[in-house]
Amino acid sequence: LLRRTFLRLRFIPDPDLALSELIAGRCDLIDPTINLEDHVGLLQEMQTAGQAQMFVTTGMSMEWLGLGVTPASYDNGYDVNKDRQNFFADTYTRQAIAYCLDRQTISTSILYGLTDVPTSYLPSSHPAFDSNISAIPFDPEIGISLLEQAGWLDSDNDPSTPRQAINVRNVAYNTPLILKYQTTSTAQRRQVAVVIETSLAECGIGLDVEFLTPNELYSPGPAGTLFGRQFDLAQYALGVESIEPPCNWFTSAAIPSEANLWVGANITGYSNKEYDLACQTARSSLREDTSYLPSYRQTQILLAEDIPAIPLYSRLRIAAARPDLCGFALDPTANPLSNIESFDIGETCQN
Repeated sequence: LLRRTFLRLRFIPDPDLALSELIAGRCDLIDPTINLEDHVGLLQEMQTAGQAQMFVTTGMSMEWLGLGVTPASYDNGYDVNKDRQNFFADTYTRQAIAYCLDRQTISTSILYGLTDVPTSYLPSSHPAFDSNISAIPFDPEIGISLLEQAGWLDSDNDPSTPRQAINVRNVAYNTPLILKYQTTSTAQRRQVAVVIETSLAECGIGLDVEFLTPNELYSPGPAGTLFGRQFDLAQYALGVESIEPPCNWFTSAAIPSEANLWVGANITGYSNKEYDLACQTARSSLREDTSYLPSYRQTQILLAEDIPAIPLYSRLRIAAARPDLCGFALDPTANPLSNIESFDIGETCQN
């Protein structure tokens, strides 16, 4: 006998309402298109109590801390008297910020240990990922040493106050190391901002935290914060739907500017001809070509050395289901309903 099954799709943008419907038994499955990142703790409790199932994986979306390496105002030449101080011209300063970021606490405390500290723009499960690159650890001693090599000194012998520029390239004497940090006001990003502010302070890096609306943060250039390249530090997400490595996020051609109508993902203004060539070679190669993997790995090596942006964590893809649903599997890149014919409900079905 054939059993007829009816599928009802509901579009509920509010994750709180979607979870309420799941708990009430009026919903069998919440797919990852509904953002459940702020509800991981609740879902873990429900799963332990046998009230729901939680499915978690990481995809090709990643949260970044971008450094304003080259603001748009520099496009006509850097003017020390008019432009923003060139905080990030020295590689030591950029490296120091990475060592002074407690990304492990972000992963452990805010993301419940469900994602590792990333080392590149690719998740560690990706075939083109370079496993030879190690994640920069949280080490304030190394961070402070790098800052001092760059010329940022603790002039007042008070570690609770920001360091000052004593001999920093392209930064005026006695400028305090206070950076404006901008992002949106979601609950998760507010939590991350606290960790970032606290850990950077251990190295004498001060933050001026500003939470913006999504329209303010992502509005087009030249006026927009990100795409107008008008920031010191900014937290934002980059993601793709395909499995192909997105090295073009950081190419010179992807810098938003007046010339390209302010379109592009490389909002840091980072430009490296060697990186551009490696990415171009990789993207024009087939997976079986001998140039494919070495070129993609070269892009990861260069980003790890130059640090125009720091990968904070991979965004989680989360789904939730009633406890007796089986046959569902959450893939990092596939449509979560791609194997819908395998779904079943009942005590005898097996996951």
